[in-house]
Amino acid sequence: MKELYYSLFELYKCLVVGLMILLPAYVCVIIYQMICDDVIYLHYNKIENILMISNIAIIAASHYILYFTLFESDIEEEYINWVKKHNTMPYVIMTLGIYNTYLLDLFYKIKYYSRNELVYQNDALIGTLLASIPIINIYIYIRIVRKIKEKGYDVETGQIIRLYLIGQLATYLVRNYKYTELDMGDE
Repeated sequence: MKELYYSLFELYKCLVVGLMILLPAYVCVIIYQMICDDVIYLHYNKIENILMISNIAIIAASHYILYFTLFESDIEEEYINWVKKHNTMPYVIMTLGIYNTYLLDLFYKIKYYSRNELVYQNDALIGTLLASIPIINIYIYIRIVRKIKEKGYDVETGQIIRLYLIGQLATYLVRNYKYTELDMGDE
């Protein structure tokens, strides 16, 4: 069974790479539409729709696979160690912030929800999918930062805001704090 989880985790990595290719392509098509004539716009409208649907499908599939595989402790530790040793900024930039939602999954959701809630129950899945959208998930970050301050950790609000704006807050949380130390509970 462990091999299945590792295979799924490799599939997740491939989906992230696919996302790193498709999202910039989607942005390029939109920019191209803005600077070109209307005749060309009609032709690229179909491409835009295909890229948009592909991006949404890849984001949903990769989150679902990540929810399923991170409950395997070896994979979770491997991912945390990778984040601690590597620069995540290129991933954040190339995925337009979507990669931070994966790191938020790693830090928060996997510990907060059970596997059955994330994979099988629609109400938890809808809530986590909404939280997987950059900007909308700011309430989770606020909740985590409040809990960090309540536990007595020395964290400057200015530093947290700066990290959020440059897209590195999730990386900072994964590198410096353990979710289990924060005891988020059912607030």
